[in-house]
Amino acid sequence: VSCVILQTMILILFVDAVDIQKSGNDWKYTMSCAPFDISCKDDKATTWYGYMLFAVVMVAWVLEDVISSLKIFIHAVKRKRVDSAFSGMLLLAITSLTIYTSVFYNMAVATTNTELIVNTVILLFILDMDEQVFGCVKAMKPEWVDWIVKDIKGNFDQRGRLSCFHV
Repeated sequence: VSCVILQTMILILFVDAVDIQKSGNDWKYTMSCAPFDISCKDDKATTWYGYMLFAVVMVAWVLEDVISSLKIFIHAVKRKRVDSAFSGMLLLAITSLTIYTSVFYNMAVATTNTELIVNTVILLFILDMDEQVFGCVKAMKPEWVDWIVKDIKGNFDQRGRLSCFHV
């Protein structure tokens, strides 16, 4: 839970950075107008191709978490497990917040297709923070982590499916 709190705090920092009402926000103003002319030019160079690649990267990175969160939630409902339901909802919430943050931060800040991808990868790295924390804990206490993982795997069948799906 502490890792999710940290992830949320970082993502909120990015959401807050594109609040147009706040001074010092990160918005990139791409309209340029001549001093004594009514015509203006938009210097934003993002294209449909960049947004398509953005969507592909987002889906490739977050789809596993969305599916896992739904499976965990279904498992929780079938087993009447509040802790599992909470875990599934928490995973879905942080994944949704990451998607929301990536979309709106990129709309406000990205001026080129490459900036779209770079910003997306940076924000998706935050979503992966729990995996990094898991790796650190495993490096410090491998026996404990192995015991926890073995206990979790006890809830799965030989094909890797949650045991509640074949009851």
